[in-house]
Parts: sequence; structure tokens; C-alpha cells
Amino acid sequence: HLLYNTLESIYWKSKMEGNHVSAEMIKDLSKLMKISLSRGRELITLGEELEHATAYIKLQQNRYDYAFQVDIDLPESLHPLSIPKITLQPLIENGIIHGIKNMGEDGEIRIEAEASGGILRIRISDNGYKPVDIEAINRNLSSETDDPAAGYGVRNIHQRIQLHYGKEYGLVYSVRAGGGTLVTITLPAETAGGS
Repeated sequence: HLLYNTLESIYWKSKMEGNHVSAEMIKDLSKLMKISLSRGRELITLGEELEHATAYIKLQQNRYDYAFQVDIDLPESLHPLSIPKITLQPLIENGIIHGIKNMGEDGEIRIEAEASGGILRIRISDNGYKPVDIEAINRNLSSETDDPAAGYGVRNIHQRIQLHYGKEYGLVYSVRAGGGTLVTITLPAETAGGS
């Protein structure tokens, strides 16, 4: 509570002093930290995870003056569904760093989701111009290697999903139509709490 209260005080002080950009960055950092900790829960709602990811995006846009576009299409009806926490943010971060970082306002991140037949599919794509070895990424998702090039963060997300839900779920990378990279997250469409 001390940390949140301190951040809240800094937020209001910055706001009162007219430093609105800093105030908003403090507010986003507080959201990021709150959901990251999420009181020990490993599974949170998609709505909470989206709030976390959105706070991260805003921080990156303010921190680096990135001018990229973000398009989010996550219907509110899907917000109560469960997802392992800190799933979207690392994938969005990869899209920014490895896909669109140097594209300026031409860069685009798209986040969309749909549920049908008891399956939730979340897609995160970027329109990055650099060629990506999709086959190597997909091979590395299930690899047991300790090679840092295998991408610990992405593999960690994939393995956490499979530990919670089974081997039929996880991440798959593909080429985005029109260029860039697309990662599809497949999860069971279950509400947080298990129904």
C-alpha cells in the first residue's frame, strides 16, 4: 500500500503542478504494477490483462515518443474470460521492439480477440518490415534448450499457458497478411473462476 499511496501522491502533485504527461505516466505505472502483482493470482480476467497491456503501451509511447498506432478490438463480452497474467504485455513489447520501433507513425500494433466453440483466440500483430524466421520461433516455443536466442519470455508465456490448460493451447507465430508478424494465443474460453 505504501508504494501505491506514494505513486498516487506523486500523481496528484504532478497534476496540480500542471505536468500532465508525467502525471499520466505515473498513473500508468501504478496500473502496471498493481496488475503485475494482482494479489498472487496467476489467472486474471482478460479485461484486467488488457488494462495492464494498455498501461504498458501508454508508458512506451510517452517514454520514447513513439508515434506508432495501436488498434484494439477486444469485445467487452470477452473481458470476464481468464488468461494467465502478463501474457499480452511481453508479446506487445516484442512487436514494438522487433517490429515497429523505427517505423514512426507508420508502425502499427493490432490486438484483437474472438471466442467460438469454447476457444478464445487473441491475436497480436505488427506491420514490421524486418523479415522474421517464423519457423524458428515456433520451434523454439516448445524447445527445452537454454539458448537465449530461443526467446525466454515468449517460451515462458507458451509454457505457462500449457501448464494451466494443456498442450493443445499456447502460442503460434505466423506472417501477418500484408507483412509483419502475427502471434495467436489460444486458450479455453473460461470465465475467471473456472466456469
